Amino acid sequence: MMFLAVSLLLLWYVAYWLILYGAKHWGKHKGQGTFSFPQFSDRKYCNAAVLHDTIESVTPSTDFIHRTQAPRQKAIDIFILSIGALPCSAFRDHMPMTRKVLEDSNAIIFDNFHHRQGATRGNMLPLLLGEQISYNCDYRKTPSCTFNVTAHDLNQWALWNVATQNGYSSMYGSTACNQLFGLDHLETKDGLTFHDTGTRTSQFGHLFPSGSYYGGCNGFKKFRSGENLIDCQGQGPYHHTFYDYYIKFREKNLKDRPLFTHVHMYETHGQEAEEAWLLDYHTSNFLTWMIAREDALIVFMGDYSLGGTTTALAMSVPTQMQERFQGVRELTHKLVIHNNLYRLMRDLMNSQETDSPVKNFEAVLKNNRCDQYDHLKLCKITEELE
Repeated sequence: MMFLAVSLLLLWYVAYWLILYGAKHWGKHKGQGTFSFPQFSDRKYCNAAVLHDTIESVTPSTDFIHRTQAPRQKAIDIFILSIGALPCSAFRDHMPMTRKVLEDSNAIIFDNFHHRQGATRGNMLPLLLGEQISYNCDYRKTPSCTFNVTAHDLNQWALWNVATQNGYSSMYGSTACNQLFGLDHLETKDGLTFHDTGTRTSQFGHLFPSGSYYGGCNGFKKFRSGENLIDCQGQGPYHHTFYDYYIKFREKNLKDRPLFTHVHMYETHGQEAEEAWLLDYHTSNFLTWMIAREDALIVFMGDYSLGGTTTALAMSVPTQMQERFQGVRELTHKLVIHNNLYRLMRDLMNSQETDSPVKNFEAVLKNNRCDQYDHLKLCKITEELE
């Protein structure tokens, strides 16, 4: 009888550890299976991050536009990674791993990427819409703005809509609860809501799981309890969750079409850049994976420069396009602003070839001068100092 009791206890012990092992390696969620993807974190800052197999269906519940052309299988992805308030000096001194990955891949690193006054909205609007647009905001309940643009013009010129018109899918996320331009609710002057974090609707075709680097984000708490896509507690790194999610998403989805993506990291916003070492580590690993795919134009940038005149900007170009960008590589000392990047990306998506868009970008750089643009922050370029 004693032998039977001991045997049953031993079997129970073995079964207990087998269940734990299985949960750890195969996941608790139905359908997670044995799929694996690069991990850039041991998750010690994030309590059981859950990226389960609902990825294929994570899309906004909206149908704003239906102008998508046939998928363009030969077009490259366009991936914008913008880091909050990152001047050139901080990129050089406090993100050495990321810089090394870009330099080793022969990325084009610009020395005179100037930003406008107006912080995030002063610079992200020209990047994604092509020009600075006036707006009226209301912060009483949640950060909300009405922009002085019609729905028609937004549908024609916003980069995410240009992408849709040309057979691309589009994707957006920020580590501040997916705020766009630092806002929860955005609409045109004639009433089109084109992005809203509260209802998770957006003209972008796909959104990242909603979460925040900051500890007190109410939107994050609501989405976490309501959709159970992610489970982080308190303040801590969130960018690694974005990177892991994107890798899994891109490897499983949209194999028949290119993808336009904008990711906005707020980890350095309002903080000393030297605290960005963890962001540097995860970003360098992610860019190593991205660059090795050889299928994307990667624009790495600061959204603006906190306390400086020039902002970090680097452009990683697939090997097959390196020769076409040689003229641009020789102009990295020239003035470049967000509007110029908008035109390059718009033209690349609109065109069936890359020569003309790149030549136009090169011509703009050659002729750029400070007095051509309003509200530049202490603009200085080499030729004007001589």
